[in-house]
Amino acid sequence: MAFALLLGTAIDGPGWAAEPLPSPVRIDIPRGRLADALSSLARQTGISVGMSGELPAITVKAVRGRMAPSEALNKVLRGTSLRAVPTGPLSFRLEKVANLVASDDEMPGIEPVEDIVVTGFKRAQDLSTTPVSIAVVSIDRAAQLAPLAHSSDIAASVEGLTVTNEGAGRNRQFIRGVADSPFSGTGQSTVAIQLNDARITFDAPDPDLRLVDVDRVEILKGPQGPLYGAGALGGVYHIVTRVPRLDRFAGSGEIHGQVVTTGDGGLGGHMMVNLPLVDERLAVRAVVYRDFESGWIDNDDGRQDSNDTHVAGERIALRWRPFEDWTLDLMGVSQRLNQDDTQYVTRSAETLSRPSQFPEPHDNDFRMAAATLAGRIGGIDFISATSAVDHKIDGTLDASASADAFGLSGVVRYVDRRTYTVFNQEFRLSRTNPAGLSWIAGASLMQAESNFKGKLQQPATSDLKVVAIHQETTELAVFAELLLPLAEKWTVTAGGRLFRSIARDEKSDIASPLAEHQIKNGFTPSIGLSWTPSERQFWYLRVAGALRPGGLSPSTTSEEARFGSDELTNIDLGWRIRPSGTGLSFDGALYASFWKHVQSDFLLPNGLVATHNVGNGRIVGIENTLRWAIRGNMTIETGFTIQRARLTKATVGTVVAGDARLPVVPDVSGRLGISQRVVMGDWEGAARLHANYIGSSRLSFDQGLDRHMGNYATVDMSAALSKRGWTVSGRIENLFNARADSFAFGNAFSIRSGSQFTPPKPRTFIIGVERQW
Repeated sequence: MAFALLLGTAIDGPGWAAEPLPSPVRIDIPRGRLADALSSLARQTGISVGMSGELPAITVKAVRGRMAPSEALNKVLRGTSLRAVPTGPLSFRLEKVANLVASDDEMPGIEPVEDIVVTGFKRAQDLSTTPVSIAVVSIDRAAQLAPLAHSSDIAASVEGLTVTNEGAGRNRQFIRGVADSPFSGTGQSTVAIQLNDARITFDAPDPDLRLVDVDRVEILKGPQGPLYGAGALGGVYHIVTRVPRLDRFAGSGEIHGQVVTTGDGGLGGHMMVNLPLVDERLAVRAVVYRDFESGWIDNDDGRQDSNDTHVAGERIALRWRPFEDWTLDLMGVSQRLNQDDTQYVTRSAETLSRPSQFPEPHDNDFRMAAATLAGRIGGIDFISATSAVDHKIDGTLDASASADAFGLSGVVRYVDRRTYTVFNQEFRLSRTNPAGLSWIAGASLMQAESNFKGKLQQPATSDLKVVAIHQETTELAVFAELLLPLAEKWTVTAGGRLFRSIARDEKSDIASPLAEHQIKNGFTPSIGLSWTPSERQFWYLRVAGALRPGGLSPSTTSEEARFGSDELTNIDLGWRIRPSGTGLSFDGALYASFWKHVQSDFLLPNGLVATHNVGNGRIVGIENTLRWAIRGNMTIETGFTIQRARLTKATVGTVVAGDARLPVVPDVSGRLGISQRVVMGDWEGAARLHANYIGSSRLSFDQGLDRHMGNYATVDMSAALSKRGWTVSGRIENLFNARADSFAFGNAFSIRSGSQFTPPKPRTFIIGVERQW
């Protein structure tokens, strides 16, 4: 079967040379399938491309910049064993080149650093020339992630990202040591979580959205105040989903089963369908997933494997292209995540059991709607992004150990109810010029509202309300960033955000009722300088900042209820190096962060959580990722983080004497992954071995809670084989069944009366089958 793209006028025969040659045009082709890249090139330039036979089903690099169509075509074909033979000024014939061997860094399927396009900076950018520390995890990499991957799987593949292990839907994320507390109070998160153009958290814990039909996750490291506003002190966790395809039907279905060594079996799966409704104009894409994960914690009352987790989610997206340069994307997301019991133990990390009087279930229900309008006005890109989030979290804990502090006795339940809503509206204009000034400017409105309610329950008695706080935050902002080439190899990047933050807080708990209204105006800047001595080296220096507004703390007296804003400034010296002909790439940075008036959640003696400012902090560190693509389709990837995160000036009474380490994050962590692409007859796939080391860390610097944790390693193995749309995969998590304390916390009401340990999930076997159409 012959392949052909007949766009433009092809002139065959000897007379074509008399036609004028096409002039250079602006080319923008993302990384993807060869067929898609050629189609995009034909639409942008009007050329015709033909080939006798089938096109190879391979992935090609991104091509961007101003160039002649023939030059762009040659760049698309580089490393594909194909060449373009001109048959006219606008027509080409593809031919196979015998015995062509691609260099290590041009092998199809390998993902060199500079071929990745990121959108976390609110416009498409090549990672190779982005002067910010960023990690990108592709969800397409065979056998890399679990069937329904989540944020802890991403953390295992990224330097500097830490996710706590309190339990599904209750974890907190931290980046590069910017960790304020392991406890979930009322303070804003230090990491902003984004789903496409929508901000989905403000002060809520990680909703742990399953990464089904997701293209990639981008982790922006360091403060991102200029583009993302309030919070984002540590960085941004950006999930990028796959969008509806307008040109063809597609579908997939997957089912997997799992067995936990010390638990029962589990079952899960997902389905996806992409349906064009009007060819090249309108399409819908829908995803449904379900998962049941067996628990592994036993209770002395006879309940076995009590911490089962149930996940159910849906996502539907609609894309409409009314005109060639305009698209409207609508998306709805829903996920219900329920855990039947908490997953901490009290005897030791080696013993997966604990005494308990009743289950401690937790629910996390997340819903979101979003609309994005994108197009071009002249030579300027325009985006309007609107989103609304409704997020509910419910939990129950045994508060009997703290009953005396509330004038109670016997068995006491603490029931926690939290609701979060976040609304975003943002307008952006941008222009990208590979050879000159590029810029982005915009305006945004963000409104976040949170309600916290906590009560104590006993049989046959009235509930005792102990926490009731209502928070509203509105931020109005204008922002801009520009990128200006100074010379052939130097570029300066500068940006800033001018904002007005309005906070309204009310509390009516067992302490004195209190209301507060705060208005804060501010400016968060960034400036960077990058140097590109060659196409295989990129160095950058960046200074940026971010700020979190203050507020009211629950569960404290009027004198102690207010906490002030904090702000962080970070300096990065980063590099991306790719030595020629070696298949090696290095991506890393030296960084230093200076944190003023650190906000931190802390435990009161009665077990409730409050918030205060604990002093000033400083974080210094180095991180580096090395990737080596070896001939024979083997890839070795390793990385490490070494950092020192400390309070340099502490508020009296907040820090354990002689130790001012910031909580949760380890000083040292590292990983090693080895992947091998394999061919077995008609089957192609990959096998992977991955090891992670988490260094020693501490739970909190609060008095009486200096609990040490970490200092353990886990090993995972996985493999997948594919043939004609079918994929069979297997995975072993925690291969050597490591027993350790991953998070020395589980129940705030009893932690002061004894040790608590949260072990990693025991050895787990997973087998899955997927079919794609």
